Amino acid sequence: MKTNKTDIKPVNLANFNLLIADDNELGVEIMKYLLADTGAVVMLAGSGSEALNIINGSSIDLVFLDLKLPDMNSYQIVEHIRKHHPGLPVIAQTAFIFEKDKQKIMDAGFNDVILKPFSREDILTILHKFLLQVKGKIEPGKRNQGRTSYPPDKDLFLHVNLASGFM
Repeated sequence: MKTNKTDIKPVNLANFNLLIADDNELGVEIMKYLLADTGAVVMLAGSGSEALNIINGSSIDLVFLDLKLPDMNSYQIVEHIRKHHPGLPVIAQTAFIFEKDKQKIMDAGFNDVILKPFSREDILTILHKFLLQVKGKIEPGKRNQGRTSYPPDKDLFLHVNLASGFM
């Protein structure tokens, strides 16, 4: 059975730590709103150096990283993450992209790209893709131990009609 993005149900992400690295306050507020009912702990960074400090000092399970941060190149940030936290999923956020740029982003070490403005379904798709395993969720805080990537799997998705109560 093919999974439609509108069929994706949010999971309980209590005890999962997500980092949003973005200097756009409106974008951060929208992300916080879209993540509010997941139960995830959401940490915020307004710069690349702040993002690296949080990543190096906390147990992060997934990073949403804006490509345009004021103090550091996002490619330098993801290079550091791949070197020191190889299993940490990093999702690039951008408002504008060409197809050739997407391949450059993926080649640089990002796990996926999400285009702004994004919908709740886009965020839930990413969360399902990178924070679930076929037999359930990965134990929070164990994300960086031993695995280097988190490929999508169609069996990861739970089905529900998002029209009944979700935005």
